[in-house]
Amino acid sequence: MGGFLPRWLAGVHDVGKLSPAFACQVPALADRMHLCGLRIGSVPANRRTLPHGLPGQVALERFLRQRGWPVKIARSYSIVVGSHHGRPPSGTESDAAPFLGSLLGERTWERSREELLCHVTESVGALERLPH
Repeated sequence: MGGFLPRWLAGVHDVGKLSPAFACQVPALADRMHLCGLRIGSVPANRRTLPHGLPGQVALERFLRQRGWPVKIARSYSIVVGSHHGRPPSGTESDAAPFLGSLLGERTWERSREELLCHVTESVGALERLPH
């Protein structure tokens, strides 16, 4: 597989930071994101229930599934993103994450995460080289 896999994982591992739950931590950057159409709204009180690895895991799994990957294989790659700070999310956390709308953000946030995943994946030529 060469060096593209570590480059790809390094490039996508923080995609979950592209969420209102994470972006609200730096007001100056949140303001810039808002100017680009990414709405944050009020800071959700439960934002700490969604560490940034989890929305990244959800986004990557969705990205791979939309490209025809079987769920088990897509999850085997996306769990690396979800657990990159040392602890994989529990099954309950993983199952609930897609439904935490205010923390994940509206469709604009989802599209932005997908654009970032596309950019990194294309930059390292990963999609056609990853076994699935």
